[in-house]
Amino acid sequence: MGVFYVILAAVLNGFLPLMITIVYESGGHFTNIMFYKGIFVVPAAWMLCRLRRISLRVTLRQNLSCMTIALFQFLTSVLLYSSYTMISTGMATTLHFMYPVFVMLLCVVLFRKHPHVREWMILALCVTGVILFCNVQTGKQNLSGIFVALLSGLVYSGYILTIDKSSAAGLSSLVFMFYVFLYNGLFSGSVSLLAGTLTGLSLSGWIAMAISALAAGIVAVAYQRGIVATGACTASILSVAEPMVSVLVGVFFLGEAFTLRSGFGTLCVVAAVVLSALNRGDED
Repeated sequence: MGVFYVILAAVLNGFLPLMITIVYESGGHFTNIMFYKGIFVVPAAWMLCRLRRISLRVTLRQNLSCMTIALFQFLTSVLLYSSYTMISTGMATTLHFMYPVFVMLLCVVLFRKHPHVREWMILALCVTGVILFCNVQTGKQNLSGIFVALLSGLVYSGYILTIDKSSAAGLSSLVFMFYVFLYNGLFSGSVSLLAGTLTGLSLSGWIAMAISALAAGIVAVAYQRGIVATGACTASILSVAEPMVSVLVGVFFLGEAFTLRSGFGTLCVVAAVVLSALNRGDED
């Protein structure tokens, strides 16, 4: 089930850019996206907790863990979306999805966890697949943009490891979602106010944001459960199915061409997902 949860989160994330694009066209900004998501997710999580009689009380340590996780998540979104203005989106996406490498390296450095040969093979397939099916455009590239996109991947690896290693991993999924999106909204709202980017949305923007918020809430719960069940390294590798889904969404919803290069990239990621599931089965 852990593998299923991570893949579910990756698939939903692959569809989110469609909704975010509508939000941008309706007055949204990369600094206020998480604030608007929080408007929908936080009250919904609170109401579900009340209906299911789940206490929202957490320890100070769990509270700090949720705050740290939210900060990592907010910084990731800001860094990734801002890198789109400095380099091509294909290059930015490719660089961001190198974060499984960062997760594995951080596991080795911080926790002295040494990946097995099969995990290195899975990682190699993932990196190859991402490079193949991301259409990297020439030009519009500079060192600052490359650095910011890579930094978004590094920060996201911190998000994954914090969930895996912190006391927040033991929280109820609804409680976890409530606090993470609450703090995310506070971070996003504060930055947007200071930057003067907290603008209103049109009706279509609010509808798109409501859909994306629902998907984001499901992703947060599924990814938390997936990381706890499979571990940070396996979860980070499986989640590169997200750009694969984005390619398929582009083909079926945006009329983009599905090239031979994209096909090979998709096969690499599917093979990595299968090997990772088999690897997890052997460990269990």
